[in-house]
Amino acid sequence: MFLDTLREDLGVPVLVNRPSHGITQRGLRTTLDSIVIDKVKSNKLYLSAHVLGRGVDFEVPKWI
Repeated sequence: MFLDTLREDLGVPVLVNRPSHGITQRGLRTTLDSIVIDKVKSNKLYLSAHVLGRGVDFEVPKWI
């Protein structure tokens, strides 16, 4: 709902994933996503709100 509200308030597109630009892991991340697997394979602890469904990265290209 946050992104929908932001999109409506700004009146411009809010982009999360952009596969055509190689951006695919900005929302919910599971233990099967490469960003998580890469951290685990390198013995790094991966703590992120993304794996709990509470994190998101986004851009608003027409806003700036």
